[in-house]
Amino acid sequence: MPLSASERFIEAFTALGYYVYIDGILDPVIWHTPFNVIDAESGYKADLFLVEPTPLQISLFERTQRVAYDTESNAQAIMYSIEAVIVYKLKYFQEGRMPKHPRDILAMLDIHHQTIDFEYIAYWAHETGVLDIWHEILEEHQARMSKNK
Repeated sequence: MPLSASERFIEAFTALGYYVYIDGILDPVIWHTPFNVIDAESGYKADLFLVEPTPLQISLFERTQRVAYDTESNAQAIMYSIEAVIVYKLKYFQEGRMPKHPRDILAMLDIHHQTIDFEYIAYWAHETGVLDIWHEILEEHQARMSKNK
């Protein structure tokens, strides 16, 4: 997001009832890190990530789903697919080596292994240079599955 667009962004979210701290946006815009907006009424905070429209980002966004989280108002959120979250976590692990990301991925695999599109993840893991990490996590998952049989 160009810095000139940040004012329009802040105005748009403020009009929707969100609190947006301008200084909290400048560094993320420059350094491509996440920032947040806060719902002024409920206090709920949403983390926002600015992304370039790369083939990966377009593909991940195409797999999003709208989910109603408040049945009375039919308020909805756009949620990334589990495959998208796994691809992001693989990339984040490669960047920072935080052990939380493989743990999170293993937990997702343990719970959702029957519905995950493994080919999709493998394709994007290869394209983004994290295929070796993906294979290591898959090996650990398979070992855990064999142990639990």
